[in-house]
Amino acid sequence: MERKRSLSIVLIFFLAVQLSGNEAFAVSTQAALDAKFSAPALREKIKEGVPLYTYKPLDDNLYRNEIANFKTTISADPDLADMRYNSGVASALKGEYKAALESFKAAAVLRPGFAEAHYNLGIIYGALGDYDAGIPSFEKAARLSFRPAETRNNLGVLYGLKGLYEKAVEEYKKAVKIAPEYADAHYNLGVAYGIIGEQEKELVQYRKTIEIDPSFVEAYNNLGIIYGMLGREGDEIACYEAALLIDPDYVDVHYN
Repeated sequence: MERKRSLSIVLIFFLAVQLSGNEAFAVSTQAALDAKFSAPALREKIKEGVPLYTYKPLDDNLYRNEIANFKTTISADPDLADMRYNSGVASALKGEYKAALESFKAAAVLRPGFAEAHYNLGIIYGALGDYDAGIPSFEKAARLSFRPAETRNNLGVLYGLKGLYEKAVEEYKKAVKIAPEYADAHYNLGVAYGIIGEQEKELVQYRKTIEIDPSFVEAYNNLGIIYGMLGREGDEIACYEAALLIDPDYVDVHYN
């Protein structure tokens, strides 16, 4: 049975005139342990959960106008870091990850302390499967203290995707130390502990995940698996039943 992990995604959108630099929105995307973090999966998750932060609502026409304005401004003045960044967000939301990558790289060069650009570089490198490049991007964001818990969590995910589970554990531990109520990081830490054979620690992390977020269906599923391995059939069944109450269509439980 595959156990899953979460990657928190943040895309921050700067308007050309009114900058909204203090807001971000994180969503989680699940990836199977042995699966690559695919660009199509990221694209769908971005479409589902990442809004554009502005000081006014964005309807479809306004959004299209803003993208056109970005392109015009960039052509007129290619040295504007904010505009390069905005172009990267627009490209990412359209699924054009290579174009987004170039825009975020340009923004980071133009403004080396542009933490959001470094963070989003990590996201895009991850979407493109270039984990070796994504890790230093997230590390740079961490040094700039940008959303430190999510950045550490994401570093853990990329280390895990590279098979470096001990390093993944260390990053997840940093994430939960920074944000003790960060359910995704506790869950991911449990998954990583399981991979390296630390079953008791794995169990503790799944329990903590459920304590923080009682609707975390994957944690119930994985906790049920652990209880089954320990011969605790009653607890195993209770976990699976709880998972199905939360999500009757959750496929993994039906295979257990």
